[in-house]
Amino acid sequence: MVKKRNVLFDDHPIVVPVELANVVGLNEAIILQQVHYWCTQNKRLQQNKKEGYYWTYNSIRQWKEQFPFWSESTIRRTIIALEKDRLLITGNFNRMKMDRTKWYRVNMEELENRLGIESEEKKQLRQIGRTFIEASRNLGADPEVTPELEEDTGRELEEASAEAKEKKKKRAYAGVE
Repeated sequence: MVKKRNVLFDDHPIVVPVELANVVGLNEAIILQQVHYWCTQNKRLQQNKKEGYYWTYNSIRQWKEQFPFWSESTIRRTIIALEKDRLLITGNFNRMKMDRTKWYRVNMEELENRLGIESEEKKQLRQIGRTFIEASRNLGADPEVTPELEEDTGRELEEASAEAKEKKKKRAYAGVE
């Protein structure tokens, strides 16, 4: 007698949003989703935090265990494509220099840009820009406000915020903070 087996979602499934697969490709979406899953697990466990982000690490052989339906060359090729597209950020935080195991995290900013998602932080910065323009008018300044000016103001504020984050990261790395 053949044992009845349910192959749908009894084990740890890989679920990929259709919108993500449409934008970046199916193989790429699967890897991004799995990297995101492991980074989220590391955040929950408060481990593998480097440079202000949570990372996961695996060798190609270890990824092959998670993706037995792909060859190692398919995994390697997909990861390289994601790195070139700036959707996947890699690093080497291994204790031993000869250990070449890569660490991975999803570049959420780039991914949100590709998907046309505006993060909460960007919405707040855009609102700050609008508030600045309104305050200028209330003080008697009469700037010619065009949609481009509003967008430029928001972009300048975003760049200033990114610059401040980078300086903070450098200070933390140097042990100043």
